[in-house]
Amino acid sequence: MRTLGVLFAAAALGGCAGGPPCGGGNLCGGPPAPPKGVLTIAPQSVNFPLGGAFPTPAAVSVDSAHGFGTPSAGNPNALMVTSTDPVHFGATAIQPQAGAASATIDVIPIGGGASATFSVFDLMNDAGTFTATSAPCGRPDLLDSAQLLYPPSGATHVPASTSTIYVAASEPAAISSPGPYAPPGKLHFVIDNAGTEEGTALTYATPPPGSPTRAPVANSNTYFGSEPMPPLISNNVYDVYLYDDACEVPFKAGTFST
Repeated sequence: MRTLGVLFAAAALGGCAGGPPCGGGNLCGGPPAPPKGVLTIAPQSVNFPLGGAFPTPAAVSVDSAHGFGTPSAGNPNALMVTSTDPVHFGATAIQPQAGAASATIDVIPIGGGASATFSVFDLMNDAGTFTATSAPCGRPDLLDSAQLLYPPSGATHVPASTSTIYVAASEPAAISSPGPYAPPGKLHFVIDNAGTEEGTALTYATPPPGSPTRAPVANSNTYFGSEPMPPLISNNVYDVYLYDDACEVPFKAGTFST
């Protein structure tokens, strides 16, 4: 069975009022003032050839002439990053140490044949941009379908403290084996349709009581898995996708809101 991954996408609710959405480890508060300066970002463009199902993230450096600002309860992260195409790319701002003038953003491809512009912000109201592209890919998608089991699709007011998600995925019987297997993969959160969060690997798990029954898929094997996820943000809508290769289009598994 091929390696799988999970992608989350959130609709435009919550986030920073009048400013960049939350994401990439970036919980944020009120509207920012107009940009004070320009962040120095290198490289300005990242290209992913997509030789493997999950390519190595690319490191993008960010430098500021006067630091990134001081985090607070309302703005706990000094560096934030958003993307014009969070379905095909993920970006995580590695938070700088206090007083540092340099930081790193890790960029990963989620799908092939795409391009995106990333906007970077800090608490000093500085800003900058860079771009990324992913090569088109001809490998066939081996997934039949995906289904969000917990939180169940359509659930509202899901507690922000929810730390585990359960999903099911099916692959054609001709290329997979039946059994109690997890769809091994990674979590990817997209918040406010712009910022992103990254998770870890799925493990085999039985969905909790009350979860919807997995709809049968003819001539396929179905796998169940769970995965811990970074803390959710209140008042956001999350679309959940499943993908088995970073050069293909992910399957939508369901939607829930916090």
